[in-house]
Amino acid sequence: IADVCGHGITAAFITAMTKIAFQTVCFASGDPAVVLEQMNRELTANLANGFVTVFYGVYDLAKRTFTYASGGHPPVLLQRRSPPEISELRPQATFLGAFDPIAFRAETVQLQPGDRLLFYTDGLFESQRGPEEEFGMERVRAFLEQEAGRDIQPLLDGLLDALMDFLADAPVEDDITIVGLAVPG
Repeated sequence: IADVCGHGITAAFITAMTKIAFQTVCFASGDPAVVLEQMNRELTANLANGFVTVFYGVYDLAKRTFTYASGGHPPVLLQRRSPPEISELRPQATFLGAFDPIAFRAETVQLQPGDRLLFYTDGLFESQRGPEEEFGMERVRAFLEQEAGRDIQPLLDGLLDALMDFLADAPVEDDITIVGLAVPG
C-alpha cells in the first residue's frame, strides 16, 4: 500500500512513477527491504519534487509468515485472534523519493489462524468533521476491538461506514484506502 504527497496532476505523476518503479523491481527480489531500496533509488533519480510512503509485505501462505518493510507509511495494524490484541507493524525508514540511499530492513511476523492485518492510508485516521476533530486511530482501534468477530470484508465495510457516519456532512478531503488480510484457518 502506498500514498503519494499532494493532489492533482503532480500526485498522478508520482503515482505512475511509483507503479512503474514497483513493477520494475518487485519480481527481482523476495526481500521487501531490497524492493523498497531499489524503488527509492528509481524515484529519487526521477522525481524533482514529491515523495511517496510505502508499506510492502509478502505473505507466505504455507508458513503463515508476513515479511514487510516500510518507507514512512502509517503502521499496519495486526489484530491477533488469540489472545485478542492489536499491535502495530511500525515504519522503519523514511518516505521514498527524496533521499538516496536509505537503508530499509525487513521484519517477519508469524501469523496464526484468525489473525488479521489492516492496511490503510492516512486519510482514514486524519479525516475531520471540524477543524479539530479527527476520526483518529483510537476510533479505528475501538472499532476493530468491538467488531473482532466479523469476517474481513464486512469488517472493512463497517469501518468505512463508521468513518462516513463520523464525517456526517463534512467533506472527504484526502484519499481513503483500507485493505485487509485475514489468515485462514
